[in-house]
Amino acid sequence: MDPFDQVAYRALVGRNVNPIVASVDTNVVLSSRLAAPPPRWRVERHHVPIKERRERGIQLLTQHGVLATLDIQNYYPSVSRVALEAVLGRLRLLRHNFEALLAWLDKLHATSSVTGLPIGPGGSEILGNALLTPGDDALAKIGLPFLRYMDDTWAFLRSTRDFPSMLDTYQGAVSTRCLGFVCHPDKCKPIDGSTAFETIQRSAIQYAQSSFEDPDQDDHDAAVRLFEYAMASPDERVPELRVALSKMTAPKAREVFDCLLNDVTLLALAPGHWRRFLRSLLTDRKASKAADAPDWIVQQITQTLSPHNAYAVALLLQAAGPVLRPSRDVGDALFATARAAEGWAEPVQAGAAHLWGLTQGYKPQVAVEAAEAAPTLASRRGYAVTLDNRRDSNKLRTWVDGIRRCDPDLDATAGWLLAA
Repeated sequence: MDPFDQVAYRALVGRNVNPIVASVDTNVVLSSRLAAPPPRWRVERHHVPIKERRERGIQLLTQHGVLATLDIQNYYPSVSRVALEAVLGRLRLLRHNFEALLAWLDKLHATSSVTGLPIGPGGSEILGNALLTPGDDALAKIGLPFLRYMDDTWAFLRSTRDFPSMLDTYQGAVSTRCLGFVCHPDKCKPIDGSTAFETIQRSAIQYAQSSFEDPDQDDHDAAVRLFEYAMASPDERVPELRVALSKMTAPKAREVFDCLLNDVTLLALAPGHWRRFLRSLLTDRKASKAADAPDWIVQQITQTLSPHNAYAVALLLQAAGPVLRPSRDVGDALFATARAAEGWAEPVQAGAAHLWGLTQGYKPQVAVEAAEAAPTLASRRGYAVTLDNRRDSNKLRTWVDGIRRCDPDLDATAGWLLAA
């Protein structure tokens, strides 16, 4: 998502956040609890609920004897509008706020390669956390103690013989026609004995976390081990990937960047974390040069666009923007990328236009003409905001007037550009 979409998504979720969070029993659902209320809402940092789940999980396992793990397959991408309406539509939400959120998600799906909930933003954590409350209710109704972290649930049984009926109950609650979720066939299973304790105490993230907290351990080495574990099954180990990337240090990150070179689709699994990692790498000149990162990123963001690569290009544009200052030739290629992007690639149009505005090839009058020819408001706004780089010019008002004439919806952007 481009920066404007990220702000819009956060704002739309924020308008609905209080009733949604209130619908979740935070005594047993430990993920995505609010650490600060709207309008500057934020969710609790991950290490707090993970530690709590580990400690409480050991107590419950000691009391009951069997750990049952439940997991939803491909959770975020499988979220549908129907599921959102079925679960969240029953809450005391202001209807126009909820409809605005649904309409925004519909547009995101229609204009990008994103399906379900976008992976990474805090808004998706809030929505995803609430959508499995029917499963929580089903487990509570049959009297089972459980702890949930997003779509990863630990239930506690007296015997492994109780697992099939419990799984049927849970699957029945989350796989209705409205919800349509599928339990992961390999991750839903009963575990007893020492293996159950080890599962709780030594899950990959917790194991790495213990190394991060040890002053005698190298955080980067622990992060690399966790990253290697995530790469064995990246689609199913997104949380591990995120934690590993958040702990990486640029001078030692070559092996991680090499994985991205070999498979750029990894960007979609943890976009925000990859963006921060790449910015860290790019701002470390020695590490960046050793990995050939700038050249590779420039090659990626100026390649021929297609629906297949547009999402990765958009993310790389966001990562590169604050630190790369491309040459005139690269600027011309970025402008061509922005002009070539069609309606399905609005984030690429906005991102490429923004980065073009930082190059030696940028021309404000050309930006105004491009805005006039752009097919959508988002892409017109993408060209318009590049004028921010020319606020000190005595021609700014002329250019801004051109922006206003091409789309009245850009009045607010024009006012921002002319503000002192």
